[in-house]
Amino acid sequence: MSNVLAAIRDARVTGTVAEASVADLPESVDAAYALVAQQLPDVAAWKIGGANPWSQKIFGNTDVFFGGLASEELYVDTREVPLSGLCAPLAEPEIMLEIKDPEAGSFGRMALGFEIPASVLPAELKSTLTGQICDRAGAGAIWIGAFSPFDEAALEVSFVSEFTLNDEPPNRLGCPRL
Repeated sequence: MSNVLAAIRDARVTGTVAEASVADLPESVDAAYALVAQQLPDVAAWKIGGANPWSQKIFGNTDVFFGGLASEELYVDTREVPLSGLCAPLAEPEIMLEIKDPEAGSFGRMALGFEIPASVLPAELKSTLTGQICDRAGAGAIWIGAFSPFDEAALEVSFVSEFTLNDEPPNRLGCPRL
């Protein structure tokens, strides 16, 4: 099983797909998390996976799963995020929430950001729950813009966002009021 972590680590270094098979994966979710804890003892941020019905159908989970990010995979209020070395990175705009009190379920701060998953799993492992956990939920990078205090009312306001990729014309997206 430790071979799968070595394959994932090597693939992240080279920005390529890992050489691993289903036989290399841990047999349980607990074993997968234990293995990953050895790989990343100091977590800078957490990603959540398997939270929507579509992904739960694919991964066969009923509870969300978590993927830790290392400090070098986390960018806060920076102008640029280097993508070189990431394996087929994607960009998913997100509302980032900082948990203030886990017991009360309250948030302290919020920001807009991008989750940049860059899974190194081969195709046959991408739909496996233990594979996703070993891959730290497709860890690649997370970019978080400037933080502001948590404001629940701000989550209920419609808005238009504009995204630009390098020198291309901007894309404008409208978000209806929820």
